[in-house]
Amino acid sequence: MPSLPIAPEVVVEWLDARDWNLDTLSLEDVPGRVSLRMRHSKGWLVYTGPDTHGVEVHILASTFDPPEGEDEKPEYGDFTCIPLGWVRSVKYRTRKPRKAKDDGQGEPTKA
Repeated sequence: MPSLPIAPEVVVEWLDARDWNLDTLSLEDVPGRVSLRMRHSKGWLVYTGPDTHGVEVHILASTFDPPEGEDEKPEYGDFTCIPLGWVRSVKYRTRKPRKAKDDGQGEPTKA
């Protein structure tokens, strides 16, 4: 089977908007008490570019379905769309190849 391109696996650290309905605050207290949330999302970076509104984004998929036949392509699902202006860092992950393990039936299988 020919090798198909697979989206890179990444961890994105980003700031997220947040609703604040906990307290009433004075104007002076708002900046010190109300802030964005730091998020970490991991998955496959399937797209970087403008979204339908023209905002530059990273789109991550948290599900990867490898091809099962020669005529299939990898498929992705469960998407998170993050505006690039909110991204603090992107770390690319690398995986070591897994060793085949014996399933007890005499044929090695992939773990």
